[in-house]
Amino acid sequence: MGWNSYNHYSCSPNESIIQSNAKALVDFGLDTLGYRYVTTDCGWTVPDRLPNGSLTWNETLFPSGFPALGQYIHDLGLLFGVYQDAGIKTCGGPPAQAGSLCM
Repeated sequence: MGWNSYNHYSCSPNESIIQSNAKALVDFGLDTLGYRYVTTDCGWTVPDRLPNGSLTWNETLFPSGFPALGQYIHDLGLLFGVYQDAGIKTCGGPPAQAGSLCM
C-alpha cells in the first residue's frame, strides 16, 4: 500500500509535494500500518526524450533530481515508485513513453 501523487495532484507533481506527502505518511504513522510506497505519477518527465532515447525528470519541478528524492524517501523508511505508461503516451499526452526508463 502507499500514496500516489495522481489522486490529489493529477499530472502536476513537484518535489515539495512528494516530500511533504512522504513525510506525512510517517508523521501520521501510516507507514506502521503498511503504507510504504510513495509513487510519483504522470507529469514528472521533460517534454521530450533525451538524445539517447531515455526519459528523465523535469528539473524545474524536481530541482534536486530523482536520485535525491528517492534517497529522501528511503531515509524515511519508505519505497519510491515512478509512473511510466506501457503505451506510446502518458494519460496526459507527451512525451512518447515507449522504451526504457533510465535515471
